[in-house]
Amino acid sequence: METIAKIQEVSNLLSILGPTRDAFIPLLKARISEIRKTPKNTFKYGSTDRHQVDVYYPPKGTSNAPVLFFIYGGGFLMGSRDVVPGLLFDNIGSFFAQRGILTVIADYRLAPTFTYPAAVEDIRDAIQFVLSSAEVDVAGHGADKNNVYIAGHSAGGSHAATLFLNEDILANVDRSIFKGTVLISGAYGVVPPPLSSYYGPEGEDFTGKTPFGLLRSKSAEKLKELLPAKLLVLISERDAPGLLAWDKELKEEFKKNSIDFQEYTMLVHNHISPEVSLSSGEGEEWGEEVAKFIKA
Repeated sequence: METIAKIQEVSNLLSILGPTRDAFIPLLKARISEIRKTPKNTFKYGSTDRHQVDVYYPPKGTSNAPVLFFIYGGGFLMGSRDVVPGLLFDNIGSFFAQRGILTVIADYRLAPTFTYPAAVEDIRDAIQFVLSSAEVDVAGHGADKNNVYIAGHSAGGSHAATLFLNEDILANVDRSIFKGTVLISGAYGVVPPPLSSYYGPEGEDFTGKTPFGLLRSKSAEKLKELLPAKLLVLISERDAPGLLAWDKELKEEFKKNSIDFQEYTMLVHNHISPEVSLSSGEGEEWGEEVAKFIKA
């Protein structure tokens, strides 16, 4: 984490992407055998190459394991479950699976080719596929398909929040299976071009489609009906100013509506580093916090 602390830039996420990953990849490569010992299978849950999921199974003999769907970020425009094959994001799947949590990482369709709410619909479809598929066999691997958690980082945090706040997405899904959600440095508000290509044409007022817009359109009673009972909000200590502001704003909205939540600051981390730190041996404290939250 000393290398991360020396990266002065925090706002230009593209400029810190390479240096941040470069700091962790050697650490992950040194632990590749540990990462790869986690049983993993890949399945197709839809018609395109973007409709694939990696499922990481907990150790044999595990019982009543929670199921975690982790939604990676990428600014709505990019991202992949195997962005660095064998490392990212196997590091995340392995980290949580080894702690007794069946973990799923799904690819989803990206902007600008596919716009709102395609990505969130894909996440929903991946959830339904994994929980119902005899091939995946959640129960046969010691997991409880009625004990599901959703976590999302950056754009993935936006997708995780939208999954619950857009009532149409889960209209035909039993919400009682969702016990909690983990929102990590999420993009909850109106994002500037080119990220706005996910929500609609530049200049269009798409505020109501964002997590903040959806949140503010509902009563406190409705929010308690839509959101899982357990909420954990995380932010990097050295995150981009806009994301820090959104994190503060989200917590204020929850408090205003008497929504209970837990919060955690990922010390030293910048916006990119949380996703690449797990299974590296450094900066993993936030992952332990999430695992504890899920298994509490």
